[in-house]
Amino acid sequence: MSFRAELIRFQQYYLRWLIRDKHISFDEYNEEHVQLLERLWNARFPQQEFGGTDHDNWINLGFQSSRPQKDLRAMGILGLYHLVYYAETY
Repeated sequence: MSFRAELIRFQQYYLRWLIRDKHISFDEYNEEHVQLLERLWNARFPQQEFGGTDHDNWINLGFQSSRPQKDLRAMGILGLYHLVYYAETY
């Protein structure tokens, strides 16, 4: 298989992954989703123990309420992946 064909195959796979995650809603009972939220918390509040899915510091982080899952509903888990990357990188 040529390099070009491999690249196209990879790009198609990656786009399917992005589209899938865009449509997966944040689930506060899904351990992987909560771990992502905890990574976001730890990146922004490293000296504080994780406050869970209901804490006033979520408002300080820019969420509309103390329950970030309300805002995460609209962007899917893909948006949370992006927030975590941004918070951990910058």
